[in-house]
Amino acid sequence: MWDRVEERGHIRYLINRAHPLIEGFKLVDEDFSRIESILAVIEASLPLEAMFSDVGSHPQNVRQSDFDEAQLEQLLLTYVGIMAPNSDRLPAAVYKQIKSAAPFKDDSRVHRILEKHRMIEDQ
Repeated sequence: MWDRVEERGHIRYLINRAHPLIEGFKLVDEDFSRIESILAVIEASLPLEAMFSDVGSHPQNVRQSDFDEAQLEQLLLTYVGIMAPNSDRLPAAVYKQIKSAAPFKDDSRVHRILEKHRMIEDQ
């Protein structure tokens, strides 16, 4: 989701415009410039100093979002709807991509939720 960019001695983090979810927005919204503006604000607002401080002082307490079952299911359905629209099947390549992407990669509930909504094709 994030790209680390190093140029002229500086490092910054940008949202990967080629990420499938971002690409999905391009398919849905013909005026991608509005979404592009929102992404630029998110990138510029990344709280790097606070993150650095938190990771430095209490790394064991820093983690990404924890989703309850309903939130996780909604995220997965949105992701799958963009990656494999208008289908009751989930291609193996898309399944593999979902299982390796944050925030899904370490969540044991993902397979069960996906299987409930789509036929997962063999790999």
